[in-house]
Amino acid sequence: HAKLFEPKDKVAATTLTLYNYLGQKVWQQNAGQVSGTIYKPVYLQNKIPAGMYSLVIQHGEIKSIQKMIINP
Repeated sequence: HAKLFEPKDKVAATTLTLYNYLGQKVWQQNAGQVSGTIYKPVYLQNKIPAGMYSLVIQHGEIKSIQKMIINP
């Protein structure tokens, strides 16, 4: 489990979205209604090829973007 994000506001719908380097959405997972620190396991099940990606965490009105490298 990775510490992904520490939202400062109250409970809000939270979504994790993974984009490839071309900006195409390749994966999305709804984390549900969340408040406080988010610890969320991410299972890609070998569906995503190796490469660089951007993980967008949307928590209500707040958006955080983190770069990721996926290895085979």
